[in-house]
Parts: sequence; structure tokens; C-alpha cells
Amino acid sequence: MARDDEVMIQDVNPLNAQIYLDGYMYVGGPKHIPRPSYFAPYFTKDCEARVPEIGETGIACYSKVFTVQEIDHADLLRYPEGFGPDSQIRAHEYWNRWQRGMKAIAKRAREEPFQPEVHLLYFLLEPIQLSGIVKKRGWLSQIPWGFGTTLERLKRARRLRDLKP
Repeated sequence: MARDDEVMIQDVNPLNAQIYLDGYMYVGGPKHIPRPSYFAPYFTKDCEARVPEIGETGIACYSKVFTVQEIDHADLLRYPEGFGPDSQIRAHEYWNRWQRGMKAIAKRAREEPFQPEVHLLYFLLEPIQLSGIVKKRGWLSQIPWGFGTTLERLKRARRLRDLKP
């Protein structure tokens, strides 16, 4: 069971940055935290040039996770036919935004070699800016799947290393 303040942190490339910013979504798999309370994208170096609204490399914001739903790979490829979100998702004020995110995730799944597995769809709320940007500063070249911390640590951190328990 997830803690109330658990934050999943993942590297986010330019394509996933656009999905996060435009669609308030993230897609993961079995190695990701299944039900975190928050998601914090680590915008990679490529995002600086290709996604101008990012600003600079690092963690600049986080989002509350509204809900997480599983979707089989075959159903993701058939989106929108393969996905039947529950009424809570369809009734939410972000439903139109999440549909854009789902469309982008499904397109990516059809164009890239996604592994045929069950995927986790993270439906996120509006990003909240941190007071500073959390940087790797040479500590990890890539954030491992399932990397997490607490919201309190994230808000105080300036380096990724500060997030370790």
C-alpha cells in the first residue's frame, strides 16, 4: 500500500514531457510504483531544447496522482476502443485533457517498441511548481524504475541524492 506522501520520480524525455504537460498523464509498467500519491518528472537534458516550457533539466514540479488504471498492451494499441475508464475518470474536469494524453500514449505505443505487458496509466492533476529545481549533479545517469521518495523530502531537496532515506 502506498504512503499518503509517496512520490514516484522518473526520467522524462521530450515526448513524455509533452504528454505530461499537455495531457496530465504518465505511462509506466510493472517495475514502476503501482499507486503513488504523487508523480515528479525529471525532465532530461533533451527537454531543454525541444520543450521550451520546461526551462532546464531536473525536477521542477510534481503532480498529485488522481488515479492509476491498468491497461493491457493490446488494448492500449486499440485505443480508444480498448479502454473503458471508470465513471470517476470520465466525470472529472480533466477528462478532455486526459483523453489527449491517452491518445498520445497510444500513438507512442504503436510507433515504438513498447513491451507487450500490462501498462499503468497515471491520471495526474495539474503540476505544482517546486521552489527550486532538483538536479542529479552526477549522482545517477538514469533514475531507476520504481524510484520514490516522500513529498517532504522532495520539497526540501536541491540534489537527487537528497531524496534518499
